[in-house]
Amino acid sequence: LQTKFTPVDFRKQDRKRLPYDGSANETDQIRQSVEGSLRNLGTDYLDAVLLHHPIEPPERLAEAWSVLESFVDEGKVRRLGLCDVHNVDYLRRLHESARVKPTIVQNRFHGNRGFDVKNRLRPYLREIGAHYQTFWTLTGNVRAWRRSEVVADIAGQYNMTTAQIIYAFVMSLGGSPLSGTKNLTHMEEDLEVQRLVESGRVLRKLGEGGGLRNQPTGEGYWNDEERMAIAKELGISELV
Repeated sequence: LQTKFTPVDFRKQDRKRLPYDGSANETDQIRQSVEGSLRNLGTDYLDAVLLHHPIEPPERLAEAWSVLESFVDEGKVRRLGLCDVHNVDYLRRLHESARVKPTIVQNRFHGNRGFDVKNRLRPYLREIGAHYQTFWTLTGNVRAWRRSEVVADIAGQYNMTTAQIIYAFVMSLGGSPLSGTKNLTHMEEDLEVQRLVESGRVLRKLGEGGGLRNQPTGEGYWNDEERMAIAKELGISELV
């Protein structure tokens, strides 16, 4: 169970559907938001709560994070994280100063965010043991999985759908793609990717220093050429 707090001043925030009192101070808004999630989900704990969008300045972030830490202290939240954070220095400052460290970063997997390649975000997440979640993984990359003959050919070789190939590729980077489908068949196919990855049918993760982890090279395993071909179709210049 995972939810997030979105500040009232976030430009995409729907002010007509705020899960908190928009006139309250931000720390109270965070408390109201988390308590509302617990109540609406009918649970006494949440696996994770994320802060949506970078909160500035550092003093404001520290206050907001302290409120979330109090929920961890109470056993109502187990993990904390951030959403829409592409600045490694921002994440590093929070990680170094926070009592309860961020262990999740959820970002858009898209070219307009550089796929978090040039900012070297994923290597830093591996360094601190934090988890990388992606959203807009399919919606933002339609050309690669619906129109690419290269991806279609690779999918056919492994008896997978092109959407499954893109999800498996993201998992091989160490990420967990979020699926928003309401279609039962697509949901089952999405979950099947996890089984394929865990079974070792596809290369599971990048190794240290950005190289590929040594994996068996027998039938059913992706090779470097295929992985780079998928990256090229997405517009990714470097595997990190």
